[in-house]
Amino acid sequence: MLNLETFDVSSNRIFGRIPAGICQGSGISRLHVLYLRNNRLTGSIPASVSNCSQLVSLDLSFNLPTGKIPESFRYLSKLQDLIIWMNLLTDEIPE
Repeated sequence: MLNLETFDVSSNRIFGRIPAGICQGSGISRLHVLYLRNNRLTGSIPASVSNCSQLVSLDLSFNLPTGKIPESFRYLSKLQDLIIWMNLLTDEIPE
């Protein structure tokens, strides 16, 4: 998936944790859109999502993530849309 720019698995009843290895590896550098909305994802949001340096839009809404938004999200300099409503997140949004 070296040229993958959009990954959308919304509304698929996927359950479990967001994989800690997401956005790791050489094939992820072009990913612009990551949509995981409306599934049954739990646990914390992995800091490795910040490795998707070209990410423009991230949607984790309608899931059950807990904890806080990783501080490393501040390095997602191209991120324009962060959609995370309807969740169990706590704490403040990083600068």
